[in-house]
Amino acid sequence: MSEQVIMYPEEDFEGLIFDLDGTLIDSMPAHFSAMRQALEEAGGAGLFTEERFSELGGKPAADIVTLLNRENGLSMNAQKVCQRQHELLKSKLDHFELIPEVADFAANHRGKVPMAVASAGTTNMVKACLSRVNILWWFDAIVGSDEVENGKPSPDVYLEAARRIDVDPISCVVFEDSEAGILGARAAGMKVVVVPR
Repeated sequence: MSEQVIMYPEEDFEGLIFDLDGTLIDSMPAHFSAMRQALEEAGGAGLFTEERFSELGGKPAADIVTLLNRENGLSMNAQKVCQRQHELLKSKLDHFELIPEVADFAANHRGKVPMAVASAGTTNMVKACLSRVNILWWFDAIVGSDEVENGKPSPDVYLEAARRIDVDPISCVVFEDSEAGILGARAAGMKVVVVPR
């Protein structure tokens, strides 16, 4: 990330919303490894390449399983795959680190403007990750994909985050690294800061 520039927003926003994985926390390698192993154990060996992981970044894990089932004529149980992925991720939490450029921006604005995290992960997993890097307390709301009807690239998770911090969506700035997340945030009418992968 140090070779790429993040275009930080002007001070004309009233709320900040952050994606988690690949945006606030450097956790994408762990997510890839956990999801690949969970899929392999469920009968989807070889389906989740690094290329597919990059293409599907930002989408909820259950949606990824559904898509892979449809593409490959499989019937993997999405709930079981997700549960296994979470088990594997929990064993990797100690390796998670903050992404300094984004975390510093959040730290400088905590207590000054309402802030939320809106993630494709489940709320419990997001809270566990934020707790592990000791920044859960920075945020006024945490919204996971399990709390909305449609995952990214739908705008649902962002709109719910804006509702919980009581800020008009058009006055929110979203920090995102994935295409699905960027599309969803823009669909919610929010400005987006793209975090380089």
